[in-house]
Amino acid sequence: MHMARKRTPEAPIEAPAAERVTAPTMTKAAAVRAAVAAGKSKPADAVQWIKEQHGIEITPQHFSSYKSSQARKDGVGSSGGRRGRRPAATGFAPISSRHRVNSGGGVDLAKQLKSLVTQYGADEVSGMLAVLRD
Repeated sequence: MHMARKRTPEAPIEAPAAERVTAPTMTKAAAVRAAVAAGKSKPADAVQWIKEQHGIEITPQHFSSYKSSQARKDGVGSSGGRRGRRPAATGFAPISSRHRVNSGGGVDLAKQLKSLVTQYGADEVSGMLAVLRD
């Protein structure tokens, strides 16, 4: 049985100085924040500014993504509510405590009915009563 010989360690090959890529001193996110702070809010302008000032290449889409992500963290531009359509209005206001039926007799019921007619109109109240009859 033959075992393979171990390789002798070779010295790492270094790239010429012109080809070496130095690590950016600033992250892309920090560069985007700096661009926005400098008043560069349009992606095309900001990308060019970042490249000139910091030597970092970034796409306009990447810039927009970082910018909106930062805005969400800062709580800017979003109302924080639910997305989508609002539910359709029913046409009726919620029943307030003044419209609740008391068991005080016919006079109290007539007063409550009169306030409903004032609020919704006679035709609407007639429709409500028709629903109750069915």
